[in-house]
Order: sequence, then C-alpha cells, then structure tokens
Amino acid sequence: MQLQDSDIMQESVIYQQILQQGQARGLEQGERLIITKQLTRRFGELPNTVQQQLQQLAIADLDALGEALLDFSSLDDVETWLQAASNPDRTSE
Repeated sequence: MQLQDSDIMQESVIYQQILQQGQARGLEQGERLIITKQLTRRFGELPNTVQQQLQQLAIADLDALGEALLDFSSLDDVETWLQAASNPDRTSE
C-alpha cells in the first residue's frame, strides 16, 4: 500500500513542481560552481565583490558568462562583464 501512496504522491502536480524547482536550483548551483572554479584557476583567488556578483547572477547570465569567460584575458575583463550584466539598461559608449 505504501508503494501505491508513493506513486500517487509522485504523480501529483505539487510534487512535480517541487521536483522541477529542486532540479533547476541544483543545475544553477552546479553551473555557478564550475564558472567560479574556472575563473579562480585562470585568474587566482577572486575578490569578494566578484564572488558576491557571481552569486547574484540568474541562470541565463551564468550561461552567457560561461561562454564569455573563454575570451577574458584578465580579472578586469570579468569585472567589466559583471558590471555590464548588473546594469543591462546601460548603453556602451
């Protein structure tokens, strides 16, 4: 009987929503961790401000940063990218 109750629970809409949210959160945390490791390996220990900015990024921004970091040659490039990402309405000069 417990198996049937478990099956019913897993089919519920609320259960599925919670599961999807957990999976999305896990993917986001994993992507953030990999990007942080890549930046640290390339540029050394990251300043606290950069680490905090990385924690604020949405998943779409993490995806974009994951590609952009391949072109970075310095920590200044990272900081410039993060500044632009935090001010999307700002136009470049």
